[in-house]
Amino acid sequence: MPENMKKVQILRESFIPATIVMALLFLAVFFVEIKVKMDAEKVVVVEIESSAGTTAVILEEDPDDELRVVAASGGGVDQPAAGPLKALAVAQTRSSAPMASAAGSNASGIEAEAAAYYKSGKLELALDAYDRLIKAGGAGAGAYFERAVILSSLGRQDEAVRDYRAALSVNSHHYEANYNLGVVLLRMKDVYGAAAAFRAAADSTGGPRKANALYKMGAAYMKLGAGKHELAREAFEQAIRAQPDNIPARLKLAEMEPDTTEGYERAIEGFEKALRLKPNYAPIYFSMAAFQSSRGRVRQAITSYSNAVKFNPELLEARHRLGALLLSERRWSEAREQFELAVKKDPDDAKSRFYLGRAALGEKNFKAAMEEFQKAVSLSGGAYPEAHMNMGRAYSAMNDLPRAIQAYQDALKTRQDYHEAWYNLGLVHLRQKREEDAIQAFKAAVEHSPSFQNAWFNLGVAYARIGNEAESIKAYKKVIEISPEHKQARLNLAVRYARADQLPEAIRQYKEVLEQDESYSSAWLNLGIAYYKSGDNTAAAEALGRAIALEPHELKARLYMAKVKLAL
Repeated sequence: MPENMKKVQILRESFIPATIVMALLFLAVFFVEIKVKMDAEKVVVVEIESSAGTTAVILEEDPDDELRVVAASGGGVDQPAAGPLKALAVAQTRSSAPMASAAGSNASGIEAEAAAYYKSGKLELALDAYDRLIKAGGAGAGAYFERAVILSSLGRQDEAVRDYRAALSVNSHHYEANYNLGVVLLRMKDVYGAAAAFRAAADSTGGPRKANALYKMGAAYMKLGAGKHELAREAFEQAIRAQPDNIPARLKLAEMEPDTTEGYERAIEGFEKALRLKPNYAPIYFSMAAFQSSRGRVRQAITSYSNAVKFNPELLEARHRLGALLLSERRWSEAREQFELAVKKDPDDAKSRFYLGRAALGEKNFKAAMEEFQKAVSLSGGAYPEAHMNMGRAYSAMNDLPRAIQAYQDALKTRQDYHEAWYNLGLVHLRQKREEDAIQAFKAAVEHSPSFQNAWFNLGVAYARIGNEAESIKAYKKVIEISPEHKQARLNLAVRYARADQLPEAIRQYKEVLEQDESYSSAWLNLGIAYYKSGDNTAAAEALGRAIALEPHELKARLYMAKVKLAL
């Protein structure tokens, strides 16, 4: 037998092959154990979508709801899930210590059962399965966590808090349990508890997840008012240190700048830095526009909202706000263009229809306005008080006062405290010379909005028409209290004092008006009349002369001037 063949035979007959096989098996088992331990520290999360209509929907990076554990696909890195929780049993073993061996295969079966129920949307049955699993004993943090998520989905927040805390009693560094506890406590208005939970979540991890928890902690402090803004600022700054490209934290810091020229400039620098980190990102432009609008920078806000819809044409709320600002600037056709694009995107969006009606109303296309308002009401199921109120404005502009009244009353059926509807109803009653009804409407308007100066003004007008000088004076004085520079209110107040034979006070008010505007010819005229009636013909002649100089064809001024000259 050749020498090489002998060596092969010896190798086959020796213990060496068995040793190699055993070693390979040991390495495989060791690798599996290491992988399980590594995977136990990795949890894949998905966020519940936040409520529609809030700014949080705009900012995808703003984690505004509870985290959910799902099984990893492939490498086991954090990733969003497209649908309901999947493979809860696998996820649980990753998010908690292994269950006691007493549970055995039965525990695995219950876990699989719970996962199947959850996936099919049968939350009560999934909850029952987790109840049985936990009662069996030996449940880890993951079981309590998953049950808490289900309880929260069912609106049972107190019980969810209990289970999140139970999970944390097993594993105090469970990031998702701390984070979700913070979210639920915020819903329950326990802002201090929420902030503490987000801090614990941040302390248990690093990187983007740490930044998200710090951001939520800062947002919680913001809810506590200006006294906690420094703590909020510190949290946002920490979030940025943990993740320099954390856009929501940068935007919050910009929004927190004081309402000063320097604060505004620093805020814009913050928004621009965010854009350098993430160029052409529509939510940044949206946030910047909202900030600019809140600071009265309407034109700049229009530019920023325009950029938001440029880089994300699907951003419907940005288009609504852009159009609304264009309406405020009376740029009717530009506003209409924005709302037509919104309607094209979603023909059944009641808000887009409403705003399109507003644009048509501005253009005095009353028929088109009415059609859009009626569509908005229909699409909203009839409960759209703003649409009813603007239908009233359209009917009023068309001089169809009975229908205008009905529209305002329809608005008030849905929203009794709608001060603009009360105000416009009062205006219609004034046009109909129904002063007592107008007074009741204006009084309701100022009851619901005490600083509504136009309602106070017209309340003064209505009282004056029925000869109630005392109440008219009170109403005009309220306008001046709200807006000291309101010349017409002060002039009317002076006229009421004159009608009430309180000439010294009338003269003082006329002089106040003329200190604001020396070219106010009506004020000079009425001041001259007041001086004449008080017997001061010299002062009357001077005042009437100023009125005639400003309005040479004012016959009343010339008539009183003739009376003054005769008296002199």
